[in-house]
Amino acid sequence: MSIFKYLGLVKYNFTQMTAGIFVRESALSSPFALAVGLVSDFAVASLLGIILVYIMRMTGKDYPISKGFLYGVMIHIVVYGLAKTLNITSVELLNPVSNFIVLFPNITFGIFSALFIERYGILEVGTT
Repeated sequence: MSIFKYLGLVKYNFTQMTAGIFVRESALSSPFALAVGLVSDFAVASLLGIILVYIMRMTGKDYPISKGFLYGVMIHIVVYGLAKTLNITSVELLNPVSNFIVLFPNITFGIFSALFIERYGILEVGTT
């Protein structure tokens, strides 16, 4: 994401996007806002990972890449669509290029989370 920010394709990184829930857009680069955004971003990622564990428990360990890809797309649609529709965050992703670029880290998160759960997760109840 920071590569895209450096190239000028996106205005904010994920930490700043999450911090936008709590602070005004003009204060997104302050150290306090970045700390709050970082903790909040990790909290959201943890919650999304837990949800994926339950999804894979219900659907099984097969096809983790496909499940992760679809989960990443759904994260993008639900989280970013809901946040923008309800004006939850002060961050604006105004152009379609920014919205499209933000999709790739979400897909990557979904795929790697699903592969990690498939490899190391204990999805059957009562097993060690």
